[in-house]
Amino acid sequence: MNPGASILHRGNSLAWLASVAGSWLWTGWRLAGEWRLSENYRYGFSVPFLLAVLVWIRLPGQNDPLSSPARRPSRRLLPAGLGLFFAAELMREMDPLWRFGFWLAAASATCLTLAWLDRLGGAALCRRMAFPLAFAWTALPWPMGIEVPLGNFLMRSVAAVAADALNLMGIAALQQGNLIVLKNGVLGVDTACSGIQSLQAGLMIALFLGDYFALSRARRAALLAVSVLCATGGNFARTLALAWTLGARGMDAEARLHDPTGYAATAGIFVLIGLAAWALRPRGKRRDGPSDLPSARRLLDLGGSVGWITAGFLLASPLLARGWFEFRGSASRVQETPLWRIGISTLPQGWMARPDPLSPATLGMLNCSRWNALAARADDALPAQVLHLFWKPGQIMPSLGASHTPEICMTSAGWELLEGPTPASFSREDLPLSGALYRFRLGGQRITLFHAVWHGGAPRPVSPLPIALGGRLDRLRQLWEGRRDRGHETLTIALPTLSSEAATRAEIARLLEVFVAPARAPWRER
Repeated sequence: MNPGASILHRGNSLAWLASVAGSWLWTGWRLAGEWRLSENYRYGFSVPFLLAVLVWIRLPGQNDPLSSPARRPSRRLLPAGLGLFFAAELMREMDPLWRFGFWLAAASATCLTLAWLDRLGGAALCRRMAFPLAFAWTALPWPMGIEVPLGNFLMRSVAAVAADALNLMGIAALQQGNLIVLKNGVLGVDTACSGIQSLQAGLMIALFLGDYFALSRARRAALLAVSVLCATGGNFARTLALAWTLGARGMDAEARLHDPTGYAATAGIFVLIGLAAWALRPRGKRRDGPSDLPSARRLLDLGGSVGWITAGFLLASPLLARGWFEFRGSASRVQETPLWRIGISTLPQGWMARPDPLSPATLGMLNCSRWNALAARADDALPAQVLHLFWKPGQIMPSLGASHTPEICMTSAGWELLEGPTPASFSREDLPLSGALYRFRLGGQRITLFHAVWHGGAPRPVSPLPIALGGRLDRLRQLWEGRRDRGHETLTIALPTLSSEAATRAEIARLLEVFVAPARAPWRER
């Protein structure tokens, strides 16, 4: 081989390696935004380090028998990986926190890695690295269609069991959805206390330890079951301790112990899972990595030009994705400031209103750039709440605002959806105000919500489809049209359900008249 050909030969090998490594680094960089913003997925920052351990213990040594390398990368895996990467880039260009885009990016990196491994060591090397590749997917956020219903079930279950246990201990407690009502206050079982956060992290740790200790399939299944029991049991113990503290010592004592009990419960869960894995490990069998490092020559012995082509396509994909939106030519709406505002500067005689601050946990979850909330009572003593949120373009991603809907938020708080969304239209100062009505029930309470949404300064129409499916179809439609609308705004009014729908609508119109006014906020196209 002449010197020029040798340089191209090794350059192609390095391009292959850079493509595989770059696809995973790019996927991890995208996921880091979700890990930072979502409390449930903070454990994602540990997955790359644990993944490196699993790859190390499975590295083939120089003398390990492997099948012959494939003459060419898989004709299916490589095109699939490149296509998935481009699709993921299209979704990132429109919404960097779109979870479907995360999954496509991970699928792309997996396909490219399998094609590379097949070229290096054939099917044997692909099988050897199959579990680490699958383990990398534990860092991905769960689909909302699974995460939200499971979280709601766990919150209600933990609250119910804790309330029963408190009553057995002689402390009067009443469960209402995900709330535990005590004489000294109300304890809310949120997603952190429900156990879903510990469940997700516990399953990840159990999968890692099962492979690290080379457990059999039956023992790995047993370890996964132990992780589920530890997660649910640990968070039940935490909730019970906080509820007992609230009932016996009051709100201040509960607030001081809230975070320490959470840290203690998480540490205890991980310790118990680790002890279970240690007890299940096969005696005299362990994995320490290769006795001799694999030959680096094999990594630099991939001829051809496929590596160059793969690397070039990956580098060009962000530009191609941006070009798609330019090619389609649809104007994107950018809403810089809110269209509406709420306030209590002037109130009719007999009305009362006060600010109703959102909790730090709620604000941390929503990540909105502006908000205002009021608790009000009309002249007939009808209680109501008014909430206005705004996500500024360029600061917070649209997907965070899109997930703030009554179907998700109210059911997460334990309310049962009875009806909705039903289209409803009102007006303020001759400006249309369109949204949807929802009716919920919790115990003997029934409330009605009016919820209006604007995206990019335009009202979002009410979809008859379920929120998860309707939201995905709406985003895919925007993607096809080449629009990247920015700016998200919501207005919500909650009040007890009245005797008739006409009376409820009339009361909503009255509340809008008193508390809501146009902000005269401009929006522009670009």
